[in-house]
Amino acid sequence: LSAIYGDYYLDPSSPAIDAGDPSGIPYPGTTLASDLPDIGTPDLGFHFPFASATQFRRGDVNDDDAIDISDAVSLLSSLFVPGTTPPGCDHAADINDDSGVDIADAIYLLAHLFTLGPAPTAPFTTCGADPTDPAALGCSEYQSCP
Repeated sequence: LSAIYGDYYLDPSSPAIDAGDPSGIPYPGTTLASDLPDIGTPDLGFHFPFASATQFRRGDVNDDDAIDISDAVSLLSSLFVPGTTPPGCDHAADINDDSGVDIADAIYLLAHLFTLGPAPTAPFTTCGADPTDPAALGCSEYQSCP
């Protein structure tokens, strides 16, 4: 399980898979602390594999462990200069956290760096996983975080 990623599925090796009671019949006369009926032990099944999250820093587009103008230049180059290698981690390039990578991300970073615009959302100051939409973008390569 991983609430950070919105992943509420069990790991394939979980002992909880198929360990419950598939009927879900309530235990007679029992309630939970919230006064809701206790329906016994629900049956849990495995649906999708547990995904490990890539750690990154939002805004560090060129993966040099610094967030500066070179990140905006790298992003703009990848968008507009043919043959330029795209960022290895789209999550890091999604600076405005709208689940896409486009010119607005470079503008957002430049505004933050030079006009005291808002800082990118977490993870920005430290390495971390995307808490908002981890499945929206890929992050195949990012070396600056453990």
